[in-house]
Amino acid sequence: MHNFNKHKLDYILSMSEVKIFWDPNGFELDTLGDRNYLKTTDGDTPSVSISIRMLSIDTPELHYPDNKAPSTQDNNLAQLAEWIQNGKAQINTNLGKYLCPRLATRTAGTLQEEQGKEAMKQFEVLLDKR
Repeated sequence: MHNFNKHKLDYILSMSEVKIFWDPNGFELDTLGDRNYLKTTDGDTPSVSISIRMLSIDTPELHYPDNKAPSTQDNNLAQLAEWIQNGKAQINTNLGKYLCPRLATRTAGTLQEEQGKEAMKQFEVLLDKR
């Protein structure tokens, strides 16, 4: 397994608090859809399940569009590296120089998936400590 970014991990483990943005205008429960409604504990307390994105924490995604695992996209990412090198993909020159060697390895998606799983494990460790 590839090494997870230790500096980022140390930062994550040393977080003292996590802040969640709250919209004082609220939102309609109907916008969440039926799948996210869990139960009602009393007349003014519905329990819902929603995903939140934590700001200032960036970990590799575990799923690409259509719920595809990143590891299944290694060849496509290598193809993207070729397109960047051949000028077929519109991208900032410096960003292209940075990304190409990483994408061309034919393991970029696999590495992303491995690091994403490791990040998720570390987050679960934080939750267990809570």
